Amino acid sequence: MKLFNSILDGRLRHLSFSLARKKPLFLARILLKYVKKIAFSQDSLRGVVFASSYSCNFRCSHCYANRFRDTNKNPLTFYEKTVVIKECLELGATSFDFVGGEIGLSKDLGLLLKVCRPYKTHLSLASNGYDMTKEKVRHLKQAGIDKISISIDSGSEEEHDKFRNKPGSYRRCFEAIENVRKEGLTPIIITCVSKGATKKKSFHDLVNYAIEHRIGLVFSAAIPFGEWEGKMDILCDEEDIRYMKELHERYPFLTRDCYENMGSYGCPAAKQILYVSEYGDVMPCPFTHISFGNIRYESMHDIRQRMLSIPEFRHYHPCCLAGEDREFIGKHLSKTFGAKPYPPCAQEAFPENNSICAQHKFSKDIKKVDRPCPLCGSTKREVVTSGRDHEFDNTTHDLFFVVRCLDCDLVYLNPRPDQSTLGIIYPKEYYCHKETFAAFSSKRSILVSIKNDLNKRFGFPKRIQNVVNSLPDELEEPIKILDVGCGNGLALDVFQEVSSRSVETTGLDYSEQALRIVAKKGHNVIRTRIEKASLPKGYFDIIYSSNVIEHVAEPFDMMRKISDALKPEGVFLCEAPNYDSLDARIFSPSGYWGGFHFPRHWTFFTAKTLGKIAELSDLKLESVMYHPVPIFWIWTMHSYLYSCKGKKEVADWLFPLTENKGNFLRSMGLKVIFSVADFSLKLFTGKTSLMSAILRK
Repeated sequence: MKLFNSILDGRLRHLSFSLARKKPLFLARILLKYVKKIAFSQDSLRGVVFASSYSCNFRCSHCYANRFRDTNKNPLTFYEKTVVIKECLELGATSFDFVGGEIGLSKDLGLLLKVCRPYKTHLSLASNGYDMTKEKVRHLKQAGIDKISISIDSGSEEEHDKFRNKPGSYRRCFEAIENVRKEGLTPIIITCVSKGATKKKSFHDLVNYAIEHRIGLVFSAAIPFGEWEGKMDILCDEEDIRYMKELHERYPFLTRDCYENMGSYGCPAAKQILYVSEYGDVMPCPFTHISFGNIRYESMHDIRQRMLSIPEFRHYHPCCLAGEDREFIGKHLSKTFGAKPYPPCAQEAFPENNSICAQHKFSKDIKKVDRPCPLCGSTKREVVTSGRDHEFDNTTHDLFFVVRCLDCDLVYLNPRPDQSTLGIIYPKEYYCHKETFAAFSSKRSILVSIKNDLNKRFGFPKRIQNVVNSLPDELEEPIKILDVGCGNGLALDVFQEVSSRSVETTGLDYSEQALRIVAKKGHNVIRTRIEKASLPKGYFDIIYSSNVIEHVAEPFDMMRKISDALKPEGVFLCEAPNYDSLDARIFSPSGYWGGFHFPRHWTFFTAKTLGKIAELSDLKLESVMYHPVPIFWIWTMHSYLYSCKGKKEVADWLFPLTENKGNFLRSMGLKVIFSVADFSLKLFTGKTSLMSAILRK
């Protein structure tokens, strides 16, 4: 009964039967939220107010969009907007409200609505109603819109038009309402209420219209922002607040956001709603203009968690913080008056909260470069997916996009990090730049031995041995071997172990830390990136590169340098992630595929595109084989839990990214499980997400 009463008191009262019938999955998601709310007191994101464009055909006297427009920031691209929607969906958002400006002017609105998954979400937009014609309403309905809110400032035509600075706008609002109703959508009126407004006849006229026509009316308390910045005298007084509450109790469709929050009374900012600006700034609500982060540089989950570290946002404050709480406005919001750029960041409004400053430590944008297709040079491309680094906390939280070349089908990262940022995206604790751990006890020494034996039978040592055995007997010694991107030198060790003839081993890497380890083992070292390397012509018998070509800035240059450095009939054993695998196809649209390794993998090959780039470099692709690569599965699962679910600690424990004394058994078990999964994939599809190509000069 408690759950039933809570639902009746909440937002479900606004759901029509036709909407529930049209969107059963949306209804199911709402009911699940209520269950979690009642049973576990669990708040999850309910709605997102997205100002995807501040363009407008009005210049209203109380508008705050002008402050946002007066900025040097670049608006979000369409693909960045899709990331906003994607990450909000992952946080559980069930509704999206597109606002502006006049959002009806936005050119990409129709495409964005499709990204919102209309079959499982409630979609609405706010409009001044001036251009909300029958044709436009019909088009919005077809695109997935369920509700259209019309902003009306007064029940008086003269007052409204004066506010809007647009003669005739008042009548257009009511024409828009009729157009919305005739198309079977839900019309809502939004009105801004300033001090003393509830005593005016014009206010009562608007209220009476809503009651007579049974139209939802949302009271929006005036805030001292935008054109009213710093004007505390516009704030509603106690009598205004009391009167609006009394109206709501008599007529539940006359309401405010702080009245209905799935059973909770109070300000829903951060807990249930978020506001995102056209420039990617994420704020607690449309009226609290404090940026807690930008979607370009951090995930929506991390930004929201930062908001919830503020006590006023963590709990249901009994009134609107931005429009009623004078103490909150004076202590925090007043520090933002006159701020440039706008909106100001959370550190300025909450300087006493040290955790906010700490959490912003790695939020800075790193330098990036726009790149044409590394294979054909084309700039025609489409975005495939996006993602962030989920493996390290001390690199960057920036957003990166994977694109596909429309001319040659190569998939690559664009824009990619500038090479000057390598010291940031490859931290000192990067996996292959440090020593591997040794056995920790006699018991674990046995397990390590078993693991090493399995690796020799099925892993890269077996592939290296096959290449060495394929060399002609008459080859002069020592056999000259180069490992490009040698890391800590494990592959070079294997070359020495499996060869029955003398070998000269050389490791090339840009990491000074890794090369110290390699040199200590007795291998020659070259410290540089392969694109900048000056290698002797026709010198090496074998060049090996394991999961490196996807890291380099110019894979074409790498291929040509390797081709030039090989002897005639020399062999290049190139291993790389296979973008054509089944797991890549399943997890790449969401951005969780482990082979992306954001932002360190820059090019993603298939056997076809790898063959193309080899052919252009005078190398012949002889064969391609596919092998199990459990670490990609581990990265995939880790990314899903971390990036999608925001469960960092759970992801780190369940799917450890590095093997150490504490997680050895868990890590080994995962590698066995996912190796079996890859063997099964190879059996049924012929491919895995790691390909090994033999190329010959």
